[in-house]
Amino acid sequence: MLFSTLMILTGYSMANAQRVKVVEPDNYPQSVGALNKAIEEDNSGGGGRANDIYVLRRGGVYWLDATINHNFHLHIRAEDGEGAPPIIRPAVDLTGTARRLFQSTGHLTLEGVYLSHLSDQGNLVTNFTRVTGDNVRVVIDNCWLEFDGQAFVSLRAKNAKVYITNTKGRNVGANNAGGNGRIVDVRGNDLDSLIIENSTFYNIMYSPYRGDGGYANYIRINHNTFMDAAANWEFDFVRELEFTNNQFANMNFRGTGLQTNVPGFQQGPYPMSAVAGVFRFATFENVAGLTDNDRIIRIENNNMQFSWDELRLSAPIPFYENAEDHRPLYGPYDPIIQEIFDNNPLRVNTPLFDSTGYTLYKKGVIKFLDNVKERDEVLLWVNRPDLERVANFHRYLTESQSLSSIPRLMDNMPTEDWMATGLSFWRNLTYSRDAVSFTSAKNGYPIGDLNWFPDMKARWESGEIITSIENVPVLPTTTRLIGNYPNPFNPTTNLMFQISSDQNIGFEVYNTLGQKVKVIEPMPYNAGIHEVTIDAISLSSGIYLIRMSAEGQVYTHKMTLIK
Repeated sequence: MLFSTLMILTGYSMANAQRVKVVEPDNYPQSVGALNKAIEEDNSGGGGRANDIYVLRRGGVYWLDATINHNFHLHIRAEDGEGAPPIIRPAVDLTGTARRLFQSTGHLTLEGVYLSHLSDQGNLVTNFTRVTGDNVRVVIDNCWLEFDGQAFVSLRAKNAKVYITNTKGRNVGANNAGGNGRIVDVRGNDLDSLIIENSTFYNIMYSPYRGDGGYANYIRINHNTFMDAAANWEFDFVRELEFTNNQFANMNFRGTGLQTNVPGFQQGPYPMSAVAGVFRFATFENVAGLTDNDRIIRIENNNMQFSWDELRLSAPIPFYENAEDHRPLYGPYDPIIQEIFDNNPLRVNTPLFDSTGYTLYKKGVIKFLDNVKERDEVLLWVNRPDLERVANFHRYLTESQSLSSIPRLMDNMPTEDWMATGLSFWRNLTYSRDAVSFTSAKNGYPIGDLNWFPDMKARWESGEIITSIENVPVLPTTTRLIGNYPNPFNPTTNLMFQISSDQNIGFEVYNTLGQKVKVIEPMPYNAGIHEVTIDAISLSSGIYLIRMSAEGQVYTHKMTLIK
């Protein structure tokens, strides 16, 4: 979107019947509700403006003094450029109550914004958007989502379309409601389609997705990273499911349902059920005029890691004498599993499928292919959430219902200066490029969220097929700075670059005043793609320009440090 001088002066632009309005951030605490007012003024005549785009300033904080109710297509995005994303948060009203951000009976599009449901007074609010109109489309792209007491997206109407891409989310659920904490909650309503792709979510206090008995026409969960979800995927009556190329760790570590009649069941801080699986399905019996034979369910090319033992914080007890039998994948009725239940009550962990899913697998409805299992590879991430902290939080959840008496142990609680800095620290879930999983996704790509590997993401978007690790080009024909990840970062980041010939490469880092603040001395590199770690622990928060000189050319890239 090109911003003309006229638009900068007036805040409006007309192109293809679209109007773009730049909204200035609030001057908190003197004033709040700037975004509320801008939308209310534009739509005071009723009906809404379906083509409006509200652009928010990078680094700005927008405090909502009431829920934005909209029956039109509401489109909010960050302004173009580098820097911290705009933040949208609820502020308490005169009664001391904080309201959810959006109530949608019309389409909603959010791009490049940071949403937090922790109010200015520390209240935890539920549902970033609650969809109450039929046939609504929700698009969330390149966003950050954190702190919600129930579900990021809650559907209270039929035939919604939800698309979440290139997004990070964490800390969903409230420790006074053990059954809450979801990415998307369908709540028994029929769903047209759900797509979650190239996104990362961790510290999910219950099910990442809850169908709750509703019919789902199409779901695609592809190239995502999921970590530490207390309960299972409740896919139930899904007609077509593509669960592909995902990396997930510790799904359903709290179990689902109290099955006290199961031999060996141990009721404790993490109730485990022998009949609940990581994936939950329901049998079609003339659902939407369909039967199980009309379903397409593919669970393929995923990496599945479990650390239930660590999360239970108890002394290790061998699960199986034969390591190759460690955590079998299918079915609660295998006699070997039953024997383990009988002899090791502290190790009653859930299987991959529930009993219905196991039946669908045996019938050939579920295709379970080319998955990297725990026995094949245990991934190590740069900075995964601390298991003990996650476990303690969920232990508090099961032992008390008093929110006020429980310390907030969610991962990376913002510090007092969080509002000023714009972004609190997020976990870096990159893993080694030498891992089996790096080439185990479809077409030879890394399993998981490809945004952790920017060069591979660019190739994936171009449609390139990688047939083996040898096909990764080691002699590029061009020289360039690929980018850094994570970005924003604190305090270290990995800078990727490629060079077309052998040479010495060094880097210089400049602040926005043009002052050189860091030098990485030249070192010899062969032609190919390389990474260098930048440690900015001595620098303050801000935007920096990194400069690389190669082959008589200068290459630059912006990166954002947030402490």
